[in-house]
Amino acid sequence: MRSAAHTGPVYRRCGCRDQGGKQLGAHCPELDTDPDHGTWTFSLDLPSPDHRRNNIRRGGYPTAEAARAGLRRMIEGQAAGFSADPNQTLADYLTT
Repeated sequence: MRSAAHTGPVYRRCGCRDQGGKQLGAHCPELDTDPDHGTWTFSLDLPSPDHRRNNIRRGGYPTAEAARAGLRRMIEGQAAGFSADPNQTLADYLTT
């Protein structure tokens, strides 16, 4: 199980789609040329009660620093015992 000190990646992605309708996400070519294109996202691997992988992603941040601050809040909350997992059940919450 990973410790709460683990930090996840911070990256930029957008909602542009290719001709087939598939979202480009972090592979959009405009992300390289336009600094205002897309939003910042972070990803974090958190421990779960059933010991399965629990990857949490949060996006929509206007800057990389805002995404890093959100990541720090998530890590600090996890270290304090708060789980921000939207899929966590009441039973899982009560057992942790």
